[in-house]
Amino acid sequence: MPGAAHVIAEAEAARDEDDAPPKPERIALFMPSAMPRGSDPLRGCTRGLLEMEAKLRVAQCDNSLVKLRSQLHAKRHLIYFRNEHRVEALATRYRRGRRALIALKGEEYMPQFRKLRKEDLVLDGDAGESDAAASKKLAMIGSGKGARAPRNAPGTSKKVMSWIWTAPGVLDDAEERLHESVRVEWARACARKNRWEEEVMTLREEMRRCLRHLGWQARWWREHAALREDVSQGTGAGLRAYALKQASWHDRLAWFFESKWKMPVLAAAQHLVALETAAEQEGADLDQFFTQHTTVVPSID
Repeated sequence: MPGAAHVIAEAEAARDEDDAPPKPERIALFMPSAMPRGSDPLRGCTRGLLEMEAKLRVAQCDNSLVKLRSQLHAKRHLIYFRNEHRVEALATRYRRGRRALIALKGEEYMPQFRKLRKEDLVLDGDAGESDAAASKKLAMIGSGKGARAPRNAPGTSKKVMSWIWTAPGVLDDAEERLHESVRVEWARACARKNRWEEEVMTLREEMRRCLRHLGWQARWWREHAALREDVSQGTGAGLRAYALKQASWHDRLAWFFESKWKMPVLAAAQHLVALETAAEQEGADLDQFFTQHTTVVPSID
């Protein structure tokens, strides 16, 4: 991309000198789609590079739509808070790929990749009716001398199915895709659950070994408190005081750890949530806030 040097230099000159340099993940890469059109049909790139990015963007849009449909299925059948973030991330990925594709080839290229709106990211039946529609339906039910429409009466819907569900090849194996989406999400959730159980087992073993080591260290210092017989009485008393001080410090540290680790899980979780809430309200860094508001071992100096 010979023309990229000039574009990069202009972007750097337009940046405020007083601002901190951007993070590596925020630096613009200036793909061919981001280059100015101008009069050069190649946009300052070598031949074949535009076609190469166009193929990349087609694959990006197609892959994003497949994963987006999968996440929407999983959101319906396996509800948890991360699904919403994954759907938004995939939608953003698709929109970026489509914008780059339009910049390269125009809107007439690959017309199956249509504009993705917010209402396209909702499965049929997820969104509730408006208050006006619900009131109208209740009024219709109450009319007609108290007659109620039969439950199996055919109904009509004004909702139009989103284009992401009617794209070519989607409806052929909709049921299979639904089961595959749920199966994949279940497998991921099961793997996370198994890794979490392993982490809990490892943490408990580390806690046990830590307390055992602190107890051994305290006994070691007491056993060595009076071993030096080749020193003066004053030096021996100082060495013994230092050894007993270290033994007491390890005892206190072990007691502090044990008292914290034996805290009921619910109480510990509530304490953690309270600290996080307070830190967010004060706009403080979480790590520093925890350090300042967590009880520490009393000093023995």
